Amino acid sequence: MRATQFIRSIINLQYPKCVECTHFLLDRPIITGLSRCYRFGTSDLVTGKIAYDYADSCRNDSLKCGVSGTQFNKRNVNWISRYGL
Repeated sequence: MRATQFIRSIINLQYPKCVECTHFLLDRPIITGLSRCYRFGTSDLVTGKIAYDYADSCRNDSLKCGVSGTQFNKRNVNWISRYGL
């Protein structure tokens, strides 16, 4: 029964994780807090280079992916296990 109580106290456990999404761009070295989201960004008007938004800021913005992960697209599980995430 203690394990059930512990799981219930974890916030956001039921929502999809960015690291499991096809839009997730893993930072090098592997620092998930600095990783980016391929779905959201800004294109430079002169060079066309895209500056992708940080994944954590996209999840905190309800107009983007939001806490519930509205733009989440499940990634192949093999990719995740390759990086030990």
